[in-house]
Amino acid sequence: MAEKIVYMIITEYPPPSNHDNDIQSPDPSQKHLATLSTVVQIAHNNFWLTSDAGWRGSTTITPHLHDAKATCIGVAPHDTPIFLNDFPIAVDNARNLQQQTATPDLQLRYGFTCNGQGQSTEFKFRHVLFERTTEKGDPHLIEGTVDLNGWPVHSDAAENELMNMKTNYRATPLAAYDVHDRLIDPASYRQ
Repeated sequence: MAEKIVYMIITEYPPPSNHDNDIQSPDPSQKHLATLSTVVQIAHNNFWLTSDAGWRGSTTITPHLHDAKATCIGVAPHDTPIFLNDFPIAVDNARNLQQQTATPDLQLRYGFTCNGQGQSTEFKFRHVLFERTTEKGDPHLIEGTVDLNGWPVHSDAAENELMNMKTNYRATPLAAYDVHDRLIDPASYRQ
């Protein structure tokens, strides 16, 4: 599989001040979502953004198909130098956000930045593939989901599990678009 370029959003939060001593903690009653963006290259050796997350049967971590999460690793875009220079800034901003939101006494901190320093830092992305319908009310009204009829899976174990999930789960397609801004069909995630 060829490595792909994707966009991830990383901007500075809180916004920089003109005066160093003007920086204050944001007012908790005035919550604003931060828009985060950068360009990363998808590492082909850690690509599990497939319609079944590569699930082949029950494990300790993913006993059922509905527990599987589609994941991938984004690395510095070495093939596109114009974006490469921005990557360390995005890494710093991401680490800043993690630091500000972490539990103070926690030694190990997890988030969307992974191992490495500078341009060798990796970002981990995760997508929830299935939503339980019985906890959300009417199974046909879960925004952004589709029923499991025809949902592509790639193993006999996943096919059998999918049959058992049809009454209580719906699929959550990844909002991925091709270079022509067309939504990618879940069956094409592996290409």
